[in-house]
Amino acid sequence: MSNTSSQSVREVLGQMAELITRTARGSTREDGFFLACVRAALSKNFEINTFIHNHKPGVHDFAVTASLRGVCEDIIALRFIATFTKEHREEAVAVLMLKSVMELMQEQTKFFESCNLGNV
Repeated sequence: MSNTSSQSVREVLGQMAELITRTARGSTREDGFFLACVRAALSKNFEINTFIHNHKPGVHDFAVTASLRGVCEDIIALRFIATFTKEHREEAVAVLMLKSVMELMQEQTKFFESCNLGNV
């Protein structure tokens, strides 16, 4: 990468794209759940920043604002979990993933029950 003071953010992001793509790939079997989450958070952060710098202001501001909140929450949570031992990091991420799946399943169940789709 050359001197970024003379480059636009868009150019810097373009130069980073291949590195981010390589870094975002991994295997939970080899890397574990925590590192997979870090990789996903990095990729999501990069994609949102690339989107922001490639679109005119005002067009998708509402959607981007919600996405930025999610990126911030990821960074805060992962930074906190990073202070745990490796074993506890993996367990914490696994528990959070199971909790998320359970909550989504409960919401789906409520939806199907409200539409009487459970009888189909």
